[in-house]
Amino acid sequence: MSLLVFAAALPGVCCAQKNALRAKLDQLNIRVRTEHYELAGTVSDRVLQEYGQMLETVYREYAAGFSELIGPPPAPQPKSPRGKKAQTQPVPSAAERPFRVLIFGTESEYREFGANFLGDSEHSTGKFIESVEALLIADQGNPDATRPILFHEAFHQFMHRYIKDPPVWLNEGLATYYGDAEVGPSGLRFGDLPTGRWKLVRKLIEKNQAFPLWDVVRANRREFYDHSRMKLAGYEHLTRRSVYYAEAYTLIHTLLADATARERLQNYIRDLARDQSRSAAQITGEYFGPAVCERMTPYWIADVQSRPENR
Repeated sequence: MSLLVFAAALPGVCCAQKNALRAKLDQLNIRVRTEHYELAGTVSDRVLQEYGQMLETVYREYAAGFSELIGPPPAPQPKSPRGKKAQTQPVPSAAERPFRVLIFGTESEYREFGANFLGDSEHSTGKFIESVEALLIADQGNPDATRPILFHEAFHQFMHRYIKDPPVWLNEGLATYYGDAEVGPSGLRFGDLPTGRWKLVRKLIEKNQAFPLWDVVRANRREFYDHSRMKLAGYEHLTRRSVYYAEAYTLIHTLLADATARERLQNYIRDLARDQSRSAAQITGEYFGPAVCERMTPYWIADVQSRPENR
């Protein structure tokens, strides 16, 4: 079934449609399968295969960083003796099902799908749809341009499998961190891309306009994604949303750079997963409450000011 024909048949998404939409997604022509992903779309098989391999590369990083959430790999099934019927393979659990990814060849196809299938025409280039656990990506014409979008949104898809409603700063900070990764001969490299976020946060700190870290970690979705404009010399179209993203991203880098802080972050994520975010605000307060954020602030500022990116 063509993606766009499928899209036109389904004008919107709501909770009542979730099961029906999942069934419809199962009708898509999955053209590339990797160990952890199923890919469909309007791009060529070669492009799908290339992005499938990219996803497997970043998945290995997810799995290494979140090994406590994933657990050990399943034990291999014993081979059936000759002459005996092979045992039926068990149905994969939710944690074992392949991740579904749809890659569109053009942004116009992506927007048309969004307008028809999701009921909106938001101008973006990638989106993770929680209700059906599917990833939508608009190919940018070359892997270097598409990779940051793919890695960012794929992290949201991965995180959702283990933590259904993660705190926004954590979800977006880590997604942006992985989105900045470059694929090298021996895996991924982090922190080398000149994104401008370090320069922005450095400027905010210099002008005493940076948001307090406690405000960043406790921000809800409405606050974090606020498009209200901010005034800052040299930044004509700066929004509060951009500042939240930049500060969450730099804070993640600071936490991961220190062994003690990294362990705190890992324990925080583990407890959120165990709790399934029912008490996310309370857990956030325990690990990154006002006193902790106040103690972290000088280390975060020193890290931001020491970075060579975009001076």
